[in-house]
Amino acid sequence: MKNRKYHRNWADLPPELTSSILLRLNIHDKLNNAQKVCKSWRRVCKDPSTWTKIETRMSKNFDVWKYDLEAMCRHAVDLSRGGLLEINIEDFGSDSLLSYIADRSSNLRRLGAVNCGGITSFGIFKAVVKLPLLEELEVVTHSFISGDHLKTVGKSCPNLRTLKIRQLKLNGMGYVDCGDEIALASLKRCVVFATSSF
Repeated sequence: MKNRKYHRNWADLPPELTSSILLRLNIHDKLNNAQKVCKSWRRVCKDPSTWTKIETRMSKNFDVWKYDLEAMCRHAVDLSRGGLLEINIEDFGSDSLLSYIADRSSNLRRLGAVNCGGITSFGIFKAVVKLPLLEELEVVTHSFISGDHLKTVGKSCPNLRTLKIRQLKLNGMGYVDCGDEIALASLKRCVVFATSSF
């Protein structure tokens, strides 16, 4: 009996299944790998519905210095053509990138900024006030987040249900105490997770 190798023709997958697969990939894999599988995958990668969710978390073996992740992120936002609903930025980013996303993604429902050294509290504040449909905001930072900024976020985002803020220093060190009821008065619809002090 001969050993036959079975080769899958990825072009034969229905577009809905291809889209489902691509939604699970990070930004690098979509832009640099999936598009090269075949013409039908390239076509699906250009479809704005493929870019309703952008995940920038990379594997531990990924060499972040080889790629301009901000440029990749901007390109992905452009490909969404205003249809971006969720984005998670991790380990890179700037206030300029956040502004770019907010200016082009008014339907955004979820924004995550995790360990982004180039993103400031003011940058987050400026972006979030442009996102009235935002339902979830996650910020993991050592940056200053003022009570006034939190109040404005609450007023600007009436649908905000979950606010996750981690690694914030306390008032005595010049940073907001996320347990401060006055600072969070307008965010009653939200749950604040994992606040910590140093």
